[in-house]
Amino acid sequence: AARAVHWHRQATTIAITRDLAALGGRPQALVIAPAYVAEGLRACVAPLATYEQQPAEAITALVTLLERKHPRRRPDEVLTPWQQLEQRVAEEGFVEEQTVAALMGCSTDEAARLVQRWGGSELHALPGLGVCAPEALGEIRALIEENELLARAA
Repeated sequence: AARAVHWHRQATTIAITRDLAALGGRPQALVIAPAYVAEGLRACVAPLATYEQQPAEAITALVTLLERKHPRRRPDEVLTPWQQLEQRVAEEGFVEEQTVAALMGCSTDEAARLVQRWGGSELHALPGLGVCAPEALGEIRALIEENELLARAA
């Protein structure tokens, strides 16, 4: 019986990891799982909150995860253009160059250079396209290559 339970837990962990990986590099998902499956989900791209007996035990960890991913802002707090760009990239993964230029108050030609020079590690400039989070590069590259192949086939 213990072997069957272990196999079932391992199969569940594999299935969850597979399904979350299928969502891509920046899934809009949170995982709430029993602590006994947490070790197998450490490589999971989605944030993870665990519990021992009841799912409600994960509420504190879940709130902490959400606060970290989506910090609360006071209504009277005004974001700088850089903070607005960082927030949009964090939420959307990619921001078009025209939007970046509008936020920064510069031309589209200057936007990529500005981000390359001053953007920091959370922003990656794609000249002629926009700005993305570094972890979204692989997904964006695959989309560009796919569109190029479709254009050649047409």
